[in-house]
Amino acid sequence: MTRTEFERLPLGERVRLLMGGTLKFFRNGQEITARQALRGA
Repeated sequence: MTRTEFERLPLGERVRLLMGGTLKFFRNGQEITARQALRGA
């Protein structure tokens, strides 16, 4: 799922996914934290 697709989800769904700990975020093939991914930094 891309950042744009994630941001299009309803807020409750985004929170549920983040709190569930099942999401992994990647930038340039390297895993990053949710905080880094959502900040875009």
